[in-house]
Amino acid sequence: MARSGCFSRRLGVAVRELKGAWYGRHMAASERAIVDRLPIVDVVLEIRDARLSIVLRDKIRELKSGQDSYTATVMLVGIPNVGKSAIANSLHEIGRIHAEEKGRHRHAVVSTFPGETKDITAYKMQSHPSIYVLDTPGVLSPIVATDDYASKLALTGAIKDSTLQDGGLVEFFLFVLNFSGKYNSWEDSDDRAELVSQKKIRKHHSDHTNDVIVKDVRRTLAKIRHSFNGDLEKEDEHGKLIESQLVALQKPFGLHCGSVGDRNRAIASKLLDLYWTGRLGHYTLDTFSNDL
Repeated sequence: MARSGCFSRRLGVAVRELKGAWYGRHMAASERAIVDRLPIVDVVLEIRDARLSIVLRDKIRELKSGQDSYTATVMLVGIPNVGKSAIANSLHEIGRIHAEEKGRHRHAVVSTFPGETKDITAYKMQSHPSIYVLDTPGVLSPIVATDDYASKLALTGAIKDSTLQDGGLVEFFLFVLNFSGKYNSWEDSDDRAELVSQKKIRKHHSDHTNDVIVKDVRRTLAKIRHSFNGDLEKEDEHGKLIESQLVALQKPFGLHCGSVGDRNRAIASKLLDLYWTGRLGHYTLDTFSNDL
């Protein structure tokens, strides 16, 4: 996104200042374990984040080919939080449906937070011939080349660090949202039945994933965005818009107590969770030139 400007740079600088802190001993050990298993793997599938189609162009290692076997192994690799475990679960489920002998159903842990997969785990996809899928921990290089790259990686949820939750990350998401036009599909509804339902659901503000609250969050963001008459290209004006959106979100999230900092952190956590789970739409963070 060419217009990411100050919001992207601010977040990107914060990520790069971590100096690869996310690449700890566990991730380094996971990378070594993946490399050690390459000689016994038949196929490697690199799972890429569709939001970063251009940014993520890392090459996969050359694998052995032309070796027929009654047992095949498929390894899923990719950055943290890209969806490897979800794909492994789907392939395993398909295999169980079609298998003549249904074994014990196993589930890979799936989460909106990176780092949930701790070890390489095999799941059977098919019998006769036997095909196994290996779910692997996410691996992300400790070196991030540019601020733009760093900010986009952070917004996908690939980097696990609490310091990124404090302001810069949610501001960058709202920046992307405000330029995307997604809010145009979040119609402002005055349906009486829904308003009654909203009053009832207010007793359960802690569950920000409730459909009624999600719709209220969407309407709130859309209302503030539609009422904005400034220039999105100007940093100060866009910053004021984002501030207005964060303040307005206190109501649908039911956050009226505590310090301003505590409320803002709670809003950021809830809003980013809705974004990462797809409740606020799907976005492409890269832009494409005509020659691609």
